[in-house]
Amino acid sequence: SRNITPRILRIIGKHTPINNKMNSFQQWPRPLTSDEITYLHKQGYTSGMIEAFPNLAASTPLRIWIIDNGHLQQTRDATRITGTFEGLQSIDNQSRWDETMDCVAYHTQMYTLYRLPTKLILLNAPIPPAQQACSVGEGTAAEEVRILKQTMTTVTPSGPSHLAQFINHCTHFVSRVAPQLLPSQRIALILATQGRPTVDPGSQNETQVVQEFLHAIQSLASYPVWVVVRLTTNDESTFDFYNDLDKTPGLGFDVLDDFFGEALEIYFRNPWLSYGLPLHRMRESGFRIDVLDEIDERPLTYEELKALACLLFGSTGGLTIPDPRMNWGGFLNAVSVAQSREKAVWNPIRRRLTPWIDLKLLNQMYGQGNVPLQTTPGSNFATMHAAAPVAPAGAFMAQQQQMYQQQQQPVGNAKQSFDPYGQASMPSQQQQQTQQSFPTQPFPQAMHSTPPPQQQQQRPTQQPSATPGPSSTSPNQSIPIVGQKYAATEASQDTSTLKRNILIQWALSPPSY
Repeated sequence: SRNITPRILRIIGKHTPINNKMNSFQQWPRPLTSDEITYLHKQGYTSGMIEAFPNLAASTPLRIWIIDNGHLQQTRDATRITGTFEGLQSIDNQSRWDETMDCVAYHTQMYTLYRLPTKLILLNAPIPPAQQACSVGEGTAAEEVRILKQTMTTVTPSGPSHLAQFINHCTHFVSRVAPQLLPSQRIALILATQGRPTVDPGSQNETQVVQEFLHAIQSLASYPVWVVVRLTTNDESTFDFYNDLDKTPGLGFDVLDDFFGEALEIYFRNPWLSYGLPLHRMRESGFRIDVLDEIDERPLTYEELKALACLLFGSTGGLTIPDPRMNWGGFLNAVSVAQSREKAVWNPIRRRLTPWIDLKLLNQMYGQGNVPLQTTPGSNFATMHAAAPVAPAGAFMAQQQQMYQQQQQPVGNAKQSFDPYGQASMPSQQQQQTQQSFPTQPFPQAMHSTPPPQQQQQRPTQQPSATPGPSSTSPNQSIPIVGQKYAATEASQDTSTLKRNILIQWALSPPSY
């Protein structure tokens, strides 16, 4: 409506320090308290991530979430995860709104605990007393959690997904607060949506709505904004639509699938990395980390390898990570020592606990003949990995590029959830121990538009094959191995599911490089 712009601007601007002496934009970086550090450790964060947290919070002083509560969020093609950090399992046939609630619940809990100012806005106004917008990380923590919980658990997804008008409102707001930002700071705009913009039937031309959305997104390129699109769909044309927007000149833009789907994207380009859930949560939260923006698009460069190692391990124990271009062996030694001090992480591809970095595979991919392998006394790298064969320069990346061209669509449709925790303060040690499980509901009183399935289907865990190379399929198994033509099965299977199964099978029993 014509009156919506002033109303939404008041919602976004409420408690935001415009022309105030007390500018909360500058409260970070600050040292983390011991309780805050312990809490991040319990969430699976590495030493390097915890070390980087204050500066990441300072670089993103404000987050604006636009939450799609349109009618397509009722579609039951999502998957949520349950279990513990030592073993995550998936539950299928959940609604897209369930996945959205899981994501919002986790991040608002973090924003509240760490006092990270955030605005959350629903696309369509809910029935009172639920509010269309609320703030967290600014006022009384308990009251913020109560309002958010009341809103998210009473919403029934309905109406269109008209994203353009809200993005325009946010653009106008950013233009007002941009002068308060430091040159290194960006406002994060997170779009939690199921797909392309939609309209009410017969109300407006859908093509026009899409064009308005594209224009709104492109207008953000003139402002200090980092855009994260968190998709809750497995429709590949939708991923193509948003990935094309990622190419907009001057616009910081990251398109995220669910945890399992994003892990497969990364495995396909950088299979030596265990894409742990904390990395995914950091990307969802609106933190701009350049190396993580590239990690699902192509193999990393040597400079980016060092940047990722520093993000994961920081300066643990005063350890310095060398430049891999100048000292490849020293780089491997340093990473080996650093990650030996970290807990193993749940690998969503291999479905077991693994180190963050597979050093043997990393050496096979990047340890080219012109960089001699060196070892230092006291390092366990020589014993564990020195005998690993060295691949010809660029051979593995060429193979990956060829495979990428053959199946360059996003993969995976497993959805995620997390324990949102009910309290608004740092939990006690006993509470932390009991809160590491992943409940299937982010809010116990959640009301859903459609009843849950009678039986929840749980994806079986595949075990690695005892023999090298891709494992053979049984006569009744319709999952082809990598390299085979699978056009005949595409007609009977969802494309994303097919590709996920292919890549998981290849991951569990990889060919020799």
